[in-house]
Amino acid sequence: MPRRPERAWSTFLRNMGVNIIGPGIIRLRFCRALLNRGLSPAKRADTWVCPYNCLLTRNLRSARTFLYHLPLMAGAPTRKRKSSPRLPTGIKKPRGGTGEKKKLLIVESPTKAHTLKGYLGKDFNVLASQGHLVDLPKSALGVDVENNFEPKYIVVRGKAGILKSLRDAAANASKIFMGTDPDREGEAIAFHIAGDISKYTESPIKRVLFYEITREGVTNALANPTEIDMRKVESQQARRILDRLVGYKVSPFLWKIVRGGLSAGRVQTVALKILVEREKEIKAFVPEKYWVLVADLEHKKGKFQARHPERIKNFSVARELSARIGKKDFIVDDFKVSKKKSSPPPPHKTSTLQQEASNLFGFSPSKTMSVAQSLYEGVDLPEGRTGLITYMRTDSVRMADRAVNEIRDLISETWGESFLSEKPRVYQDKAKGVQAAHECIRPTDPCRTPESIRGHLSEEQFRIYSLIWRRAVASQAKDALFETHSAKLHPDGLPDIPFQASGRKLLFEGFYRITGEEVKAEPLPAMKAGDRVKLLKLETEEKETEPPPRFTEASLIKTLEEKGIGRPSTYATIVSTLFLRGYAQRDKRSLVATPLGILVSDILIPNFPEIFREDFTARMEDELDRVEEGEISWREVLAEFWGPFERELAAFEAKAEELKASVPQDTPLFYKDQFRHGRKGRKWSKRGKGKREK
Repeated sequence: MPRRPERAWSTFLRNMGVNIIGPGIIRLRFCRALLNRGLSPAKRADTWVCPYNCLLTRNLRSARTFLYHLPLMAGAPTRKRKSSPRLPTGIKKPRGGTGEKKKLLIVESPTKAHTLKGYLGKDFNVLASQGHLVDLPKSALGVDVENNFEPKYIVVRGKAGILKSLRDAAANASKIFMGTDPDREGEAIAFHIAGDISKYTESPIKRVLFYEITREGVTNALANPTEIDMRKVESQQARRILDRLVGYKVSPFLWKIVRGGLSAGRVQTVALKILVEREKEIKAFVPEKYWVLVADLEHKKGKFQARHPERIKNFSVARELSARIGKKDFIVDDFKVSKKKSSPPPPHKTSTLQQEASNLFGFSPSKTMSVAQSLYEGVDLPEGRTGLITYMRTDSVRMADRAVNEIRDLISETWGESFLSEKPRVYQDKAKGVQAAHECIRPTDPCRTPESIRGHLSEEQFRIYSLIWRRAVASQAKDALFETHSAKLHPDGLPDIPFQASGRKLLFEGFYRITGEEVKAEPLPAMKAGDRVKLLKLETEEKETEPPPRFTEASLIKTLEEKGIGRPSTYATIVSTLFLRGYAQRDKRSLVATPLGILVSDILIPNFPEIFREDFTARMEDELDRVEEGEISWREVLAEFWGPFERELAAFEAKAEELKASVPQDTPLFYKDQFRHGRKGRKWSKRGKGKREK
């Protein structure tokens, strides 16, 4: 239905039997013509229409659909028009005339498109694909295993309109740039879109990599376009197919054995195994009591505390030692003073940012990445919209030379030369498979301090930006310097009962001045061998051995990284999936494997001893890295995986009925605090609901 100005709406609706009861809100009074044409009284209740194509009602799904059919129901003449697909962010319908062709830049995020449009002006159309447009089908495996693992891609449901609009825009573009995220997944998105729109245009299609969304970064990227990296595409495709094979082959057996809605994942199940093993360790742990002797001592230059270094497992022995010491003075055997430097940590990468945000603020990995992405894609500042940090999915701690020089200048001007490291620090990437082109997560302009832009950031953005800024700037600061003290003592006349004491004194705060961390430094009074120290109090402290701590989201990510399981883009998804499936719950900040999670782990791990082994999963990640390096074919990786997986899957299928009979009937299958989506939460049916993959 063509749009009408507000006055035209008023006249039109009055003629249709609508009574206007306010300046902007109207209530529909249905005339006999509407009722006779099938509009039930239930649908006319509480129906409100506004003159701007807006309808608020419990009964009708779409205001646009209702208003379009309103004249049809009343028998009014209408002008037919072709329906057009929903346009992606940034595109406008051409209004007559061909005009000069513009360049086309395609990115993933509407927010990024908005920021880039401000830099590029009228010479560019900047459009957002809003994620993947082509993917494996949800309703089928989508992989022809017999035909050398050939994938079968389809257009994602609901994205056909966006894809058609991109085709139309490409047909009228002089040059096309693919500016999706600079990682494997972004490369795959660029490849699929480019492959589709190339059928509708003869214009060249180039790849641009935006590691930072700033005017300089965007200009440099567009001035140095590249081709789509097929090695990255194939590496991502191999990962996608591996995850699909595990998810779609194993999950149906979980539905049959336990309940619907459960899932198995190539990496997700290994993470669950780690959680469950820790939970079993805690339950099997038997605490043991022990006692420690602690002496409060006083030297003429100050008080301090010393401890007996051994754990005494028998209380009677501890009581006997305490009785022997009595109120005797202590004699200093040795006192050492040394100096020790403390170096700043490297700039943040994805895993360390997620860990620190979890430890300090209690942020989930998903929340941390969401906030970081908003800082990367652009924030409105007085000087214009700009990206505040570099790309946030990275496993590198390398920093560009230009950024190092800018940070060193900032330290010199703000804190003085005494706080600047003698030479630029170069941090090396220790992990395997780190992409050389990637940088650490750093501020795009180090002179833009967190406090100077706080008024333009949300509280969450300010916290994350502060973590990134302080860590990056401190990485080029001077070491902190401590004076360490260590003393060995014994009660007078009892050299067989040694005591020890230690302390430290901060001599130069160095990088701590920038990070703002509180430095704990309790020095010992200066002593020398032979000094007599007065005993103020001797205590026998009863203690108990503790089980290994439960994982937090931060420590789980750290463990996965140390074991080589997963990559920066997958950590947040791995953790959130454990909550979504009901395999884990939060106890304050700790992760607790639920009985359902333990049950699923106990079913899968013994029956897939090879596929869900940590070192096998880590080796698969290394193989994917080798695909990106061009050392191995992606089909070889899949063939290497499929052999043992097919054998274990066949054995698992044969035991499915037996396993189903062994499932305890009292195992809770749902949890009230399973991960929720959206403001109202996700609805769960009795059979459960969820994807089969991680």
